[in-house]
Amino acid sequence: ADGSSESPSDPGFALNNFVEIDTDGDGDVDDSDQDCGDLPNIELDKEFVSATALGDGTYDVVYNVEVSNNGGVEGSYTLSDTPDFDNDVVINSGGFAGALAFGGGTFAGDFTPPTGTQTLVTNQIIPAGGTDSYTITYNVTLELYSDGSNPGGDDIYTPCQGGQEEGVTGTPGTGLYNRADLDVDGDGDNDVSDDDCGDLPLFDLALVKDVTSGTDPYEQGDAVTYEVTVTN
Repeated sequence: ADGSSESPSDPGFALNNFVEIDTDGDGDVDDSDQDCGDLPNIELDKEFVSATALGDGTYDVVYNVEVSNNGGVEGSYTLSDTPDFDNDVVINSGGFAGALAFGGGTFAGDFTPPTGTQTLVTNQIIPAGGTDSYTITYNVTLELYSDGSNPGGDDIYTPCQGGQEEGVTGTPGTGLYNRADLDVDGDGDNDVSDDDCGDLPLFDLALVKDVTSGTDPYEQGDAVTYEVTVTN
């Protein structure tokens, strides 16, 4: 906002404020002055990116988080992330990477909701018009026990539930539900939140193998043909 004008600008613009003086008591304004300031306007966007099987029974689950300041002055924020996956999805490890200026880090401690919140940055300065991007990765294992003995889950994978609109619209405890939070005034409370949810690339394969040539019993030297059918 431009505070250099000698006359008031339109009301309702940023933090525009003006004073008026009546010096002779006639009820008319004899002199006035105005000034204007701005506030930061920090917004948050959380997006599920992918869940990739690594071949060792684990999956890498990736999210993007974008923090932007659409206000007129710099602000600051503390960014945290809370995974609240289906209770049969066990988190083995986690960490994040940011823009070059923010580096990255490895998450430590308990991942179990509601105490599983992970802090990425604290009191991070963001300039007016700036955008900070982060990539968050969790390595997970899906633990489903056929005998129902899973101590942490119910042995039933529940896919994502709820909408995927901006804000908190999904259902914690389903799929790969994940929520990001911003504290923009330093009071320790969340001021802006956004969530997203994805699912593990699960499939149920069946395998059938049949002999399709010749007649049993076979003799040495006979050619034998097999047909293998894989069904998803």
